[in-house]
Amino acid sequence: MMELSAQDRECLSGHEGPALKHSMSLLCSVAAASGARRLVDVTQAHLVGAYYGGKADLKLVERIVATGARVAVPTTLNASSVDLRQPERYTQKEAEFRNSCRIVRLYERLGCRLELTCAPYHLPQQPQRGERVAWAESNAVVYANSVIGARTEKVYQYLDLCAALTGRIPEYGLYITENRRAKVLLRIADIPNRWLSEDSFYQLLGLVLGKLYDGRVIAVVGIPVDATEDQLRGLGAAAACTGNVSLFHAIGRTPEAPTQDAAFHGHPPEEVLSIDSSAIREVRDSLSHTTTNTVNAVALGAPHFSHAEFKRLAELLDGRRIHSSMRCFVSTSRHTYREITANGVMAVLESAGVQVLTDTCTYYGSLLRSHDAAVMTSSAKWAYYAPGNLGVSVRFERIEDCVATAVAGKLSVDEGFWGA
Repeated sequence: MMELSAQDRECLSGHEGPALKHSMSLLCSVAAASGARRLVDVTQAHLVGAYYGGKADLKLVERIVATGARVAVPTTLNASSVDLRQPERYTQKEAEFRNSCRIVRLYERLGCRLELTCAPYHLPQQPQRGERVAWAESNAVVYANSVIGARTEKVYQYLDLCAALTGRIPEYGLYITENRRAKVLLRIADIPNRWLSEDSFYQLLGLVLGKLYDGRVIAVVGIPVDATEDQLRGLGAAAACTGNVSLFHAIGRTPEAPTQDAAFHGHPPEEVLSIDSSAIREVRDSLSHTTTNTVNAVALGAPHFSHAEFKRLAELLDGRRIHSSMRCFVSTSRHTYREITANGVMAVLESAGVQVLTDTCTYYGSLLRSHDAAVMTSSAKWAYYAPGNLGVSVRFERIEDCVATAVAGKLSVDEGFWGA
């Protein structure tokens, strides 16, 4: 029998209103299906419902709003399909734009904060190690579990809303300590030293890790102890693309893996794998889906750009402007946008011709559509999703090459960097 608190039973009985009754019913059904013995508290939620997926989305959320329900824990929203701050970029008569705005406003009426970002870990209320949260965005889930050491499953759409409305989630999967134990050891070897300080390397490593993932948690040995949080974020975001990964351990770097013994909870690895530089080069080559050397746009910020990444971008521009034949888009959160506006970085980027977007990501929506030229990106996640989402040709390169190309107005890449 599953344990229910007095409050859980109140919700399930309908005494707290129809929205909470249906939410608790779904939570209990998921708990039963997953073998969970009880529901546990979560301290915050991050919902993916801000992306408009059709009329059914609107109708469901409208009905919940009509009951007067409000979220029970601090709740943020994932990226939308449009930039609500800059509506002039979209055709106002488009139904998609109107409905995208409508569904965001409905979630706001439920008490959700309109940060509209896929990177809730950049917001001030970042959870602490061991804290249980209900996050639904794939890269955020990997970051919370791996880099922070918080606890969340990939709480799929509508279950995430149920968790936000009740403050409860079934105790299953990665909420349980034993399920966080590493089972597979992945060694990286024969990697040039210059790669180990390069952000793109960690994204490529993540793509390889995702392809190796078979449901068992992987611990990686060989990642430098000074790898940055943005680099670990890139690894996790890419691994979530190719392998549905929700947790990895970097031995000596991430909080639950100070040692190999700690990562494996004192057990030996069930399997030991290794990858080398040739595997990294192979996956890098697979990301460029283009037969042309013509580039007319650069897309950065998937996941949403961090404060540190914006500073790096401004340094790389070094007073230069984006070429008149090029467009350079960067996606970020409203929170980070406020930060870079306050410290003057935004003014530098605007004078250079960089177009900063909030609320959305350019691998969906109508800002970039199929054309003859390729789009260059420094994001493995963007390169992985954009061809299918937008029909564009993609070229994946380091951010240095993205900036050089955007400024020159033609392909400008250091082809030797990924050599032996």
